[in-house]
This record gives sequence, C-alpha cells and structure tokens, in this order.
Amino acid sequence: MQPDSETQLLTIQFEWNGVLKSVSSSLIGVSPEFEVAIYTLCYFVGGEENHVEIGPYPVNIKCYRLGDSIGSAFPVAEC
Repeated sequence: MQPDSETQLLTIQFEWNGVLKSVSSSLIGVSPEFEVAIYTLCYFVGGEENHVEIGPYPVNIKCYRLGDSIGSAFPVAEC
C-alpha cells in the first residue's frame, strides 16, 4: 500500500485533562492497516528513531518498547 495525494501529516497541539501536549502528529488519509504495518516494521527492524518518507513527508517514526511489546509508536514530522 502506498500513501496517495490525499495523505497528510497533521501536527497539532492540544490539552488533555489539564495537561498541555506541546506537539503531536497524526497521519490523516492512511488506512489503519498501513499505520499498524509501518509501526510493526519499525518495531521489528528499527530502533526508537526511524527516519522514513511517507509520500512527500519526511517522518520520524518513534517506537518505544515495553518489554517484548510495542509500548508506544507514533509519527513525528521532520522539517
């Protein structure tokens, strides 16, 4: 699967339960299967920092381990 022209990387700032999250990123326009696949690949073959290009966007996929599982995985926009 390839991202298409409708794919976007959105960087947002929000507050959750009174705590400000300074920066967060989310992939918009990709399938859940694509997101699970990219995070799984980064978990198995990468480290915490995985620099990839998704469509026209340079992205760092952060992947943190929790024992033998994925603790957290998310995209970070690179400028």
